[in-house]
Amino acid sequence: MVATACSSGSSTAPLTAQQKSYVTSVRGLFSQDGTGHAQHSDGQLAEVGDSTCKLMKAGKMDQAYSALESSGYSRGEAGEIELSVVQTLCPDQRSAYYKWTSTPAQG
Repeated sequence: MVATACSSGSSTAPLTAQQKSYVTSVRGLFSQDGTGHAQHSDGQLAEVGDSTCKLMKAGKMDQAYSALESSGYSRGEAGEIELSVVQTLCPDQRSAYYKWTSTPAQG
């Protein structure tokens, strides 16, 4: 899950071009918001993106969003992370993501 990815930082493999693009995207967000998230390593941020992408590909948009919030990201950050993920790591999930964001919340 994303919570594990946020805290582990265990990835030692070089980042792919897609991961680098994603990290650059979210790094810009976090440098502006004054949270501790700016202190995450590139590997940690890539793990968050990869975990989010996997959940999205499994059709679990709600769970991806909830996992980000559970990891300490604000609602706005979680939304920005998901948007960055579909723009860089999971472009094949773009239409599903936009459909999900335009669907009224249940409950």
